[in-house]
Amino acid sequence: MVKMLDTAYRLKLVPADPDDFNSVPTWQNVRSFRCAYRSISASENVRAGRDAGNTGLRIFYDPRMVSFDLGDKVRVNGKDYDIMYIPERSHSVTATYIDTKAVQ
Repeated sequence: MVKMLDTAYRLKLVPADPDDFNSVPTWQNVRSFRCAYRSISASENVRAGRDAGNTGLRIFYDPRMVSFDLGDKVRVNGKDYDIMYIPERSHSVTATYIDTKAVQ
């Protein structure tokens, strides 16, 4: 069992207001959640068909508490990560993970 002792944040893109010339799209925190995480190894990236040099995290979380869409970002320890992989959702799972890569 994974102990989820860290806090992360689901970020969602809020588009710019088309009526306001100075408005810009922003990433806003829409949900905090408890998690555990570790670095993704180069061999794990290669097996998944990704660039071995990608630096990212595998973030473990409870899918009953938060859900993700491709295009979302996650903030862990003040650093933002793009979501690369979300496993298919199962209602019987109490812990699952997403794979991320560091935002450049």
